[in-house]
Amino acid sequence: MARRGADEEATASAAAPNDGGDRAHQHGAGRRTSASKVPEVLLSEEELERVMADFAKQDDIATETLSRQIVEKYLVKRKFYNPQRDSTDPNKPDLTKAWAYYEHVTLARRFVTDQTAENTFERAEPGETADTELFSWWKTPESALNEWGVGVGAYFSSVRIMSLILLVAGLISLPNVLYYRSEAYNGPGGQSNLGFLLQGTTICTNREWVECQEGCERSSYRIGSSQDRWAEGLDGTTYVQRTLCVGAEMAQGMWNYGALLFMTMSVILLSWYQRKREIRFDEDKSTSTDYSIKICNPPPDAYDPDKWRDFFEQFSEKQVTVVTVAVNNEDLLFALVMRRIFRNKLRQLLPQGTDLDNAAEVSREVDAHIVLRESR
Repeated sequence: MARRGADEEATASAAAPNDGGDRAHQHGAGRRTSASKVPEVLLSEEELERVMADFAKQDDIATETLSRQIVEKYLVKRKFYNPQRDSTDPNKPDLTKAWAYYEHVTLARRFVTDQTAENTFERAEPGETADTELFSWWKTPESALNEWGVGVGAYFSSVRIMSLILLVAGLISLPNVLYYRSEAYNGPGGQSNLGFLLQGTTICTNREWVECQEGCERSSYRIGSSQDRWAEGLDGTTYVQRTLCVGAEMAQGMWNYGALLFMTMSVILLSWYQRKREIRFDEDKSTSTDYSIKICNPPPDAYDPDKWRDFFEQFSEKQVTVVTVAVNNEDLLFALVMRRIFRNKLRQLLPQGTDLDNAAEVSREVDAHIVLRESR
């Protein structure tokens, strides 16, 4: 954004050319927009019902979700799930149509035949009547995730790679795990008296009682709340338990350093790979930022989007799709928001039916409210 004087700033952007369409002018809070009008096709309730009925009949059961298969095969016939099962009302809810709507409008679907390069599937718009199917939770390739944006693809790519990194790091540490649960570390029996999840850790249960010479406070040798490694003889001598396990050894340290080095190098390489992957995802998925421009130093009085549109169309082969001018009017917007808040509070305090646009009536009702409040 570019500074306009001391109090105002504006930006203007133009999208790529688009075919046909009339231009419409709209005013919004904090921005003005000039756009080519794209006709919207809205279905009536009857048409929507007919489309959903066709979906419900045409959908192959093999392509439906497991939940929908269970509902249509079993639950729709049960009154506890379908209370209006026996109703003769022609307008009663149809659960098969509802599930068809859920799978064809709410859930993501892809075109069955149209596939882009490298096995990247083309995502269909909600309610698409062409031949589509749900994205498979198992068979959908990672390259298809760019249909949801660069961030989604990068996230799942990171999860997959980090899982492999942690698996390899665990395998590198496996010799240490086997050593710490063996008799070589913990004496006869190893760590068999520990829980399964604690076996292979550095916990040592092989101990002996020795006389304590210094630092013999009982609180230093308490384990939890029920077991002590501290005792006092009849003659006042203090005894504590000392572990007999071997301390840190070079071999175990080298395995730990190896796992740490592998993790460090892997994260560095992952960061490099993700940057490359992000570029690849971005190139596969075309967004408005790929064919938009931004003017950061507009003239102080250049806030008419129609004039900007005419200016940009000099350099466009077809036409400019949309132009948006953002205006620095935060103070005005804040004042309008606060006005709405105060009007809502007045509406709750004053008698129902008070005309808030009538200053005299509002003043009279406010005075009456104050008198009533102070009399209580």
